[in-house]
Formats: sequence, structure tokens, C-alpha cells
Amino acid sequence: MSTAANTSAPTLRLRTAAAGDVVARLVLYGERFGPGGRYVNGGRVLLELRRADVSPSIAYVNSFQLELFDTLPLDVRWSPDGSLPLALPIAEVQRLVRWLEDNRAVTQGPSGAADDDELI
Repeated sequence: MSTAANTSAPTLRLRTAAAGDVVARLVLYGERFGPGGRYVNGGRVLLELRRADVSPSIAYVNSFQLELFDTLPLDVRWSPDGSLPLALPIAEVQRLVRWLEDNRAVTQGPSGAADDDELI
């Protein structure tokens, strides 16, 4: 299910409650992310979610530190923006967490990077 679309980091396409798709992407150190790619990741690996099949100018949904997904309940829906249409059904939440675990080597970030005072 992983693909590399215009980036060296893995991506995963997820189905939302409203039957739309969002794309989860690991944002590695030094990569651009955020609305219009205006930020550069200067720290740990992040997870960015974008709406699929819409204009890139409106696709950005949100970005998260990976630690959030270590404590995310796997038996409830989760929404990256707090709205029902973008909520991920339970099966998709579980798929996302498994995908992050499968990409653990990628998510460790650059070797020697300090985790104490990183800036995004």
C-alpha cells in the first residue's frame, strides 16, 4: 500500500468516513510540508495528512508528531481535523497505526539527531 509520490518518504492512502481519501505521508528531516509546502521539517519525522484528489492548494489537512499514534485508541474513529467527514473508520485507524509500525526504521529520523529541542 505504500507508494512514493514525489518524495523519498512512504505514503498511505486512507478512506474517510465520507468515502473520500486522505494521503498520509511521513515527512522526513529537511522535507517541506504544510499548506503549500511552506515549512521545512527541522526535527523529528512527522505524519502529514492531505486530502486526495483535490487541488494541492487546498489539500493540506494537518501534521502530527508520531508519538500521538503510540497512544491512539484503536477501537474508535479518529479525525485529523476534528470533523466527521475526514474521520477515519476504526479499520483505517488500525491500518494507519500498523503502517507506522511497519515504517519504524524510517520514523527514527536522522542518526544522531537530538530529540530535546527540535524546531518544526
